[in-house]
Amino acid sequence: MLTGITVQNTEKTLISENYCFDNDGKGGIEVTRSLNATIINNICVDDFQVQDGINLYNSDSFIIKNNSISYGGYGLFASESSHVVYTNNTCIGNSKYGVYIKYGYNISINENNCSANDQGINLYNSSTIYIHNNSISKNTIGLTFDLTNHSIITFNSFEENEQYAIIMDSSSSSNLIHHNTFIDNNLQGTSQACDNGHNNTWYEQSTKTGNYWSDKKGIGKYYIDGSSKSYDKYPLKNSPQQCAEKTSIDFFIILISFLSTVILSYVIRNKYAFRQLRFR
Repeated sequence: MLTGITVQNTEKTLISENYCFDNDGKGGIEVTRSLNATIINNICVDDFQVQDGINLYNSDSFIIKNNSISYGGYGLFASESSHVVYTNNTCIGNSKYGVYIKYGYNISINENNCSANDQGINLYNSSTIYIHNNSISKNTIGLTFDLTNHSIITFNSFEENEQYAIIMDSSSSSNLIHHNTFIDNNLQGTSQACDNGHNNTWYEQSTKTGNYWSDKKGIGKYYIDGSSKSYDKYPLKNSPQQCAEKTSIDFFIILISFLSTVILSYVIRNKYAFRQLRFR
């Protein structure tokens, strides 16, 4: 098993402008136990749909931007990693997941295209995940929550996913979903989403704004499948994408706060390391 590019135990690394093709099923780019890196403008392709694209293990403070991952296994994968920003990546035709986050914390996934994968995005045992303004279409399942809590899903477009656009398992809770567009997902079913968790909210109470559902008829709530008996209290008549620009400043504030947390954690970590070195 070979990996195209392997990086371990590094800091402030730039990985850019690489083409990783059919690396014997292991992965295009693999990073382990590293800090403060940028992975940008890479292409990972696998004709056999087994190679993973970009994998992170036990890493912190990454920006992963403008990469194209197609026809592999996992597109973008992170395990036991935190403070990662995924933006403007394309994950198409992967046999497993477009984006897969496992044991993740404080991760931002925004403005990516996750289409024609088995699952567009899968979150496992993770917390504080921000998913904003992504295109998630023509997958078997759009977005899966498994043991995932305290995450925010806004201004995404879910279109023509074969099964549910979003599905939450019984251990996922306290997630907020609003200002999303749901068009023609799970056409053979009764709802475009399924919630088996608890305390998940499918609208923003302060603005009395929910999501747009293409199959919503008439007035009143939009009911979500699943044991939690959730509903969208304020379903929209039109796609919220039309007014996304008006809320871009709100997301900018969220992103600045997110990056400030990254910088603060880095400063604290290095200050502690310096003290250890001085008194060793």
